[in-house]
Amino acid sequence: MIRTLLLHDGKVTEGIEPTAWKAAAEKPGAVLWVDVEDPKRKSVKALKDAFGFDDISLEDTMSFSLLPKLDSFADYAFIVIHALGYDEASGELTRRELDVFLGKNYLVTVHVDPIQPLDKVFKEAQRSDAVMARGAALVAHVVVDRLIDLAYQMVSTFDDDIEEMERRIAAGQLEGIVDWTMRTRRALLMMKKSIGPQRDVLNELARRDTPVVSHFAAVHFRDDYDRLARVYDQVDTNRELVATASEAYRSMLSLRINEVTLRTNAVIERLTLVATIFLPLTFIVGIYGMNFANMPELVTPWFYPGLMLFMLVLGLGMWWYFQLKGWVRQALTFERADFVPDGDDEPQKKTAP
Repeated sequence: MIRTLLLHDGKVTEGIEPTAWKAAAEKPGAVLWVDVEDPKRKSVKALKDAFGFDDISLEDTMSFSLLPKLDSFADYAFIVIHALGYDEASGELTRRELDVFLGKNYLVTVHVDPIQPLDKVFKEAQRSDAVMARGAALVAHVVVDRLIDLAYQMVSTFDDDIEEMERRIAAGQLEGIVDWTMRTRRALLMMKKSIGPQRDVLNELARRDTPVVSHFAAVHFRDDYDRLARVYDQVDTNRELVATASEAYRSMLSLRINEVTLRTNAVIERLTLVATIFLPLTFIVGIYGMNFANMPELVTPWFYPGLMLFMLVLGLGMWWYFQLKGWVRQALTFERADFVPDGDDEPQKKTAP
């Protein structure tokens, strides 16, 4: 799909034919905007014939570029930037490439997928001549500014997401934290790799390294550079917060493992206490449970009650000895340990100013 807007003599005209693009862009005081969505060979050839763009730049419009860039030519600049998006359902970062050919009196935007901020600016330019009245470079600035707004929204989404995960970790709700950490780290890394080169592109435009950028437009690109630099810094901060949340998760998981280990040890201590008491009793029962005919004490009338009494005294004696040593209280009592990974056990008192 190809859309065109021509501002000339204060009037916005749509639907300019490709054969008239060059003549329209050369009119004094005119501003031409050509937007190409899902470019094909025919539309690329039309751009080549009308504006004489470099073949390598035109080939870049047909494939995805991993890094934004700026190529300056004698009478135009070729800019590759990314429109960032975030799918909250899947937690994946999306990058849509926007290729911009910027001349003194014309702006050509090429993209494979629809880009919502670009569509909004185009519709605003259709309704009012104020969008294109200040020149092609200012139109490019408005588009870039809207894309930065989108990046700000994404950073805000990450801020809320990280805050929610920190609350869940503090509450001990550890389910799904690992998957969230991996997705968020990957998304923030991709965002950083995209924003870093875009910041360099805006810096070149702000320094007027490209002849098609006026001093007035350079001031606006400087503002875009500053805003994107703040987004870049916030992405770094979010990456550090995710790393801190991951450390907190590992600490909470370690505390849970320690607690389970303590409970297991307490159970083993109780079982060991019972087994130790019954060990000599089992030994005695095992001896007199043997089927030997010549066991004289078996025919003694008082031997059975005496043996029962001896076993009872032996068991109670061992229980009293263990009680005296404190082993019974230790085995029967389990207090949950309050671990403090970092900092002091007692909260510090606030001093009045």
